[in-house]
This record gives sequence, structure tokens and C-alpha cells, in this order.
Amino acid sequence: MSAFVHHIRTCWSALASALLLTLVACGGGEPATSPPLTPGFAVSLPATALSVEQGATGTLSATVVRSGGFTGAVDVIVEGLPAGVSASLSPAVIGTGTTSGTLSVVVGTAVAPGSYPFTVRARATGLADQTINASLTVTPKSTIALTLTPTTERVIHTGSTTFRAVVSRVNFTGAVTLALAGVPTEVTTTVTQVADTFTVAVAVGLNAFEGSHPITLTASGSGVGNATATWTLQVIPRPASIALSLNGLGSITTSAGGLPVSATILVRRTEYLGDVAVAVEGTLPTGVSATVVQNPAGSNTYVVTFTTSPQATPGTYPITFKGTGTGGLEARVQLSLVVTPFASLTSLALSRPTLVLAQAGTGVTSATIVRSSFAGPVTFAVTGLPAGVTVTFGTNPTSTNGMAITVTVAANAVPGTYAVTVSASGAGIATISTPLTLTITLGGQPGNTTFLFCGPADELPIWFGAQPGSRWLQLLSAAPNTYSFDAGNTAGVAWVTQDASNQSTLTVFYGTQEELAAEGARHCTSPSGKGVTGSVTGLGASDRGSVYFGPRSAEGLTSALPSFTLNGLPDGPRDLVGVRLPAATPQPDRIVIQRALNPSHNSALGPINLANAIVPSTRAVTVQNLGAGELASVGSFLHTALGTIAPLGATAAASMTSHVASVVPASDLIAGDLHGFTATAGQYSGNAFTEGRVASTYTTSATAPTLALGATLTTPDVGTFSLLNGAIVVRTRFTIQPEYKQLFVMHYAQSSGGTTRHVRVTASGAYYEAIGGNFIRMPDLATAAGWQPQWGMLNNILISWSVAAYGWSGTPGLAPPLLDGAIVRGGFLTGSYTPP
Repeated sequence: MSAFVHHIRTCWSALASALLLTLVACGGGEPATSPPLTPGFAVSLPATALSVEQGATGTLSATVVRSGGFTGAVDVIVEGLPAGVSASLSPAVIGTGTTSGTLSVVVGTAVAPGSYPFTVRARATGLADQTINASLTVTPKSTIALTLTPTTERVIHTGSTTFRAVVSRVNFTGAVTLALAGVPTEVTTTVTQVADTFTVAVAVGLNAFEGSHPITLTASGSGVGNATATWTLQVIPRPASIALSLNGLGSITTSAGGLPVSATILVRRTEYLGDVAVAVEGTLPTGVSATVVQNPAGSNTYVVTFTTSPQATPGTYPITFKGTGTGGLEARVQLSLVVTPFASLTSLALSRPTLVLAQAGTGVTSATIVRSSFAGPVTFAVTGLPAGVTVTFGTNPTSTNGMAITVTVAANAVPGTYAVTVSASGAGIATISTPLTLTITLGGQPGNTTFLFCGPADELPIWFGAQPGSRWLQLLSAAPNTYSFDAGNTAGVAWVTQDASNQSTLTVFYGTQEELAAEGARHCTSPSGKGVTGSVTGLGASDRGSVYFGPRSAEGLTSALPSFTLNGLPDGPRDLVGVRLPAATPQPDRIVIQRALNPSHNSALGPINLANAIVPSTRAVTVQNLGAGELASVGSFLHTALGTIAPLGATAAASMTSHVASVVPASDLIAGDLHGFTATAGQYSGNAFTEGRVASTYTTSATAPTLALGATLTTPDVGTFSLLNGAIVVRTRFTIQPEYKQLFVMHYAQSSGGTTRHVRVTASGAYYEAIGGNFIRMPDLATAAGWQPQWGMLNNILISWSVAAYGWSGTPGLAPPLLDGAIVRGGFLTGSYTPP
């Protein structure tokens, strides 16, 4: 029995795989007879629901599957469709060899939207019908309509109007566009669309034809019929009219009893060529009169002039002007008349009513006015100048109460004393004046400020200029390397030195006259040009030596190169200080002091033994107010009684607040010696501070000093403006901080083509207090004779800059005082940028 079951299972498996084999094929049975096939067919649709819009046709694909050997034709019909809907099959019969046909359902436009059931019946001869139940959904026909609001409009020539065209939709969601046809010549239309609302702006030109103009608007969309509507434009002539307007501001100001003031009224005519009379309408304020004159005659321009008496009451008065023409035409315009109290300049004074200037010299005086109820601009003038004398002003006219007046005397001006008049005038007020006595002397006589230079060639100017007033001028030396000019209360000087064949420096100072005179006196420390030679001994193989003598120094001396030369030494006795620094430390281990040396020119000093010398003492220095992440370094120096300044080393930059500095032992100091200590703190990059603060003090005390750092310097705004030939002027705008208001220094450096240019600008706090400024600016020297653009900054080249501001106790000036107990604080920042 088991074998038989196994045999049957094997046969069924083979039957499933081959579909044509029989049980006998598996072996052991008798042949079987296949059952007879039954002919038949089936019909199918891809969907039983069809949606068709009114007036449209929908299609379905009817597919026939034949079976049982049936190969005949199949007829497909649709039953149960509502009135107005028809259906047809293409081809009409699904014949032998064909398995599908397209069933088209045509929906009439009058068929009501809704859902309708229908039957698809498939028939074949001798076989049972096959049916499929389906449904037809009739949707409304897609339409759009156009409504205009309003449908007609009357518009005059040069007039305009707008109307709206609103689109309504039925069974349509596509985009709709609007087109206009029939727009007449000299009429322009502009269409804007928001959703289904179109706003049409219509502008009628002056020459458009009068009459009625139908304009057709057509709304269209893809797959939907167009909608049209007609808007009628009626162009009508402009009525005659006149209009008045003010040619300028709507108000005019005058002072009681002042000069007359005028305003201009313009008449605009529309379709009118007759005369127009313009007059004041109503009553004018007491003390005010007005005249109206057509100017020029027959034009559309009328000038009204107001005159006020001293008795006129100050105030603001609306004055109405009326224009009238024939035929009852009228127009009005209103002007505000502002009457101020009686205005005048009550006085004019000069800071220097007498100027004594040499031929080819320049001098400055300042004019100051006192105003009375007058705030307008004042214009200054100078008359009575002799031949060869010119003047330049600051901003003229000015709304301030002062004016800088620069007087320039030509080299060929005739010496003598001249009565000159300085006057000030303003709109609507009387001119006032004051005398200026100008005395011209023979050329070569100095002014009140002199800059004298001496020393090596790289310290002598190759060009010198000054700004005694509002304009920069080149100064020529009256004596070798001597430049004199007559400065006012404040002034500026600038000069160029050729530091090397490929490097120049422009130095600029702004200060008061007293500060610049002091600055000019300190640049020649060695009128005689004295120089000496010398050498040092006592240096180890890795030691470095330095010698400081008055303002000159020789640094970096070694045992292999111990000799030095000092040129440009001042006459008279000076102290010499020698310092030895071992390689392993920035602090000296030996100090030599030789007092009151006055060697002759070309003599030799030394040899100076740096080994047999003073052993330095140390002093603890505390740095206060060190910020988070900042590093600090402390340096010390000796300022001897006879004016030699010698650095005594510095500590390495570190985050600690306690430092040890080298000093000269008290037993080796004399009266007049000062020790100096400087703390520098901030951000450190490479081997230098890029931003930070400094604090310094001078002292004779042996007490350990404490250096309190000031506030962080406010970040300045560094910018430029261009001049001719690619040159630029750099200006640095900054906030003047209370701790740092004595001195401001800006340095710019630029390199290109193997040439380096430096610009160093220094200004005193007294200068900025006098002028009320808050920025350091390179001077614009382009108009000064002899100036070369390559000495300044150029555009499109990187500029490296640093800015510093300082403050100190004691006297003001361009340098802090060297006094026991003096405190100096400063802040500095560095950066770079490329001017466009």
C-alpha cells in the first residue's frame, strides 16, 4: 500500500510540472482520454467608472479573452445610458484574431451633471452573454466668464483711470491671461493681475482722438473657451484751467527790518491762453508788504518780494496767492512766511589783527563773528590786498562763527604796510567789516615757527610742507635745512625723508603753534655734526653689547665686531651708558655709566670694558588690570641726568602679573637720574604684540612699582578716499577716551615693486581740542608744489596700520614730561586692509 501511495504522489508531481503528461506517463497505467473543451469568452474593462465632461467624449478599452477553443467574433454594446449619451465600439465587432476594442461614450452638452449606471454587454453566437456593471459621471463643462467694473469711463486728455476685469470659473483651474484689442492711438494700458482680478490702468495722451472707443478684453486659458467683454473709453477734451505752484520750498524766511526776500510762483495753463493775474489774497501781517511782478513780462513766472519793517511781529504766517483768468478761472497756492526777530552780525574780530609776513611767507588769522537772531551761512571776504598777496579761507560760506584766513605773500610782493579789510555778510543782513594790518618784510625773515634739521642724509627732508591755515603749501628752506612759517593757533607740518634708495617716510605733525615750535627745535640735536668712534671689551662669545650716548646708540656689538661709530652727537657733555646682555637672558648682567663726557669731533671713546662694570639690581614690578588671555611684558630703562636713555632689558611675554626688571643700584645713581618702567599687555603673535595697552612711570624711588593698565583702546574706523593718479588719503576715525587724550599716533606702511613707503601721523590732544576733531588723517598734499604721489599711499595695495593713543599726568604737549612720579598710559591696535 505504501508503494502505491508513493507512486501516486510522484505522478501528481510530474503532472504539475508538465501539464500534458498523464498518470500512465509515470509508468504502470493504461492510456487516459482528455475531457472535451467548453468554448467560452470573458470581457473586461480597465475601470468600471468613467467621468466625462458635458459635451465631451470618454473612452474605455474593452478586452476579450477567449477560451475552450472559441475563436469567433464578439459584439460589445452599452445598455442603460441616459438620454443624450451614446456609445460605440471601434472596431464595431471584436473579430477573430482581435482581443480588444475602444468603447467611446459621447456626452451631449445638455446632459445634466450627475452619476448614471450603465451595462456593458458582450455577445457571441452560440455563447452566453457576458456583462459588466459600470457607472458614468457627467461633470459640468469647463468655462470662464469675464465681468468688467465699470464698463465705460470718461477720461480727459492727459488724464487716466482704472477699471477691473474679474474672471469667474466653472470646473476650470488653469491659468488665465488677459489681452486687450482696439486700444486707440495715444492711449496706453497697463495690466496687473492678482489671482482672478485684473486691474487695467488707462492713460490718455494729449493727442488722443476724442469720442467713444470700444476696447475688447479677451480672457483665455488652456483647454477652455475664451471669454470676452467690451469696455468703452470716452475721450473728452480737457476743460480750461490754471494752477499755481512754488518754484522752490514752501516757506521763506526773513528778519524784521532785514533785506527783502523773494519767492517765485509758477502758473500752469491747461487749454487756456489768456492772461492770469496773481496777487496776495487776504491781509498781510502788520509790518509786511508784498509786490508781485510778472518776470519776464508775458511769461508764466511771477516773482513775489516781501519787505518787512523793524516793527514786524516775529512768527510764521500762511500767505495765500490767488491767480485769476477770464471766464471765472481761479487757482491758489500758499506760502509760509517766517518772520524772525531783527537779524544781524553784531561784531567781527580777528585773532591777529596785524600780520607781519616776509616775502614768500604765509600767515594765518582767524575771524570770529557774533550773531544776533541770524543762523544763516556767512560769507567772508578780504579786500584791499596789495599785488602778489592772496588769501584762502576755510569752508566759505560757513554756518559757524569762525573762519580761518590764510594769507600768502609772493616772493616779489612789495614790502610795506597795507590796510586790508575783512568783511562778513549773509543773506538778508547788513555786511560788517574790520581792518587787518598787513606788513610785508623782505624775504628770508622767519615766522613764529621754525623747523631745523641736521644729521645724516636719511634724517634730512627732501621735501617740506606746512598747513598754517586751510591749505597745504611747500616751504623752501631760508637757510640750509631750515623751514620757517607763520602758524596760527593750530597748524600742521609734513616732511619726507629718503630712508634708503627704496624706502621713504612721510612724517606729519598736527599741534598748537607752541607744540610745533617745540617740535621743530628738537630735530637738530647736533648742529656741529659731531661724530666719534669707539669699541667695547668684556664680551663673551655669545654676549651682545650696546652703547648709548645722548640721542645716539650702537646696538648688537659682539666680541667679533666690537667697534662702533656714533654720528650726529649733540655738543656739550652727555652721559654714556654701556650694557652687556648674555645670550640666555633678555636682562643685562653688566652696566657701565660714564658721566659728563664731551669728546671732540672725530675722537675715539674707549675701549669700554663691559665686564668690569656695575652688576644690576632688580626690582619687582606688578602689572594690574591684565585681561583674560592677555600676555604682559615689563621693560626698564635708565634716563640719566644729562639726557641719555638706555634700555635695561625686558621680561618675556607671559600671563603673570609679577615681573622682575633690571635697575641700576642706588649707589650708582646721581641727582637727576630717573628709572623708567613700562608694562605692555595684550594679544601676542609671533614675537610682537598686535594689540594691547601700555603703562609707564618715571621714578627715583626704590619702591617696587605697580603699573595699572588703562582701558582697551576702542577699535578705530580706518578708511580712505582716492585722489588723482592712484594716490589716496588714509583717515582713522576713533573715539577719544578720557585716559588717552594727550597724543594720537597713526602709522601706515605699504610695499610694492620693491619700494616701501611709511606714513607716520602724530597729533596732540590740544590740537584736537582746538579743532573739535575725532580722526587722524593723512594730509592731502596733492596741490602743494613739489609733492610726489609715490611718497604717500596708493590704492589697490595692502596697507599695514597701527594706531595708538596716550595720556599722562602733568603738562600737555607732543611728549610726556620726564618727571619723577609721572604716569603714562596708552592703548594700541594693529591691522591691515587693501584700499579699493
